[in-house]
Amino acid sequence: MSYTRTTWQNSETPLSAANMNNIEDGIEEALAQSASVVSKLYPVGSIHITDQNVNPGDTLGGTWELISKHFANARGTDGITYNVTNTQNGTFAYIRTDQAIQFRLYWENKIEYGDTAIEIATFDIADFGLTGSPYMIYPVGQSDGLNATLLMRVSFDNTGRGVVSLFDTIYKGATPASQIGASCQCNFMLMFADYHMEDGACNQFVWRRTA
Repeated sequence: MSYTRTTWQNSETPLSAANMNNIEDGIEEALAQSASVVSKLYPVGSIHITDQNVNPGDTLGGTWELISKHFANARGTDGITYNVTNTQNGTFAYIRTDQAIQFRLYWENKIEYGDTAIEIATFDIADFGLTGSPYMIYPVGQSDGLNATLLMRVSFDNTGRGVVSLFDTIYKGATPASQIGASCQCNFMLMFADYHMEDGACNQFVWRRTA
């Protein structure tokens, strides 16, 4: 039955159970209509984006699942520590966007590089809005000064420490160059699953209504 408003008048309209029940019926009907409108605007299968990890079901109703999240854009030149035994004059820059972070490392060799694994730099993944232990990757670096290709490795331990290391050097000539102070560089991109991305570093949370 559709709600019929009661016209209240001082000293005339009784404060009765019937009138109070009429108010409650009106509230229930309004809530039902509101839920119906929301269901029309956001039917099952709808996508909704929030700027925090807050389930839209808390305000819109229904059942929602988080299907992805995305980093807030950021960039900087801090966050990495070069190994001072193996490198010198190191600089660094990163760009973080969507679900990936691009690292750019530039340094000079302080020792002769060959086929012995050496540490180049380390970083803490928490400084970049990450958690857990992401996968290992094998980027390729270059050195014009050494006239060589640098075979690199980026690995992670269970404390959240990332290690950039050099494990082999391919020289253009037959004899490795021994020049110290040659420029070297390595650029690589890390892409992450949602569970490696800290909520505080993200500004887009994508939800899908399931019921």
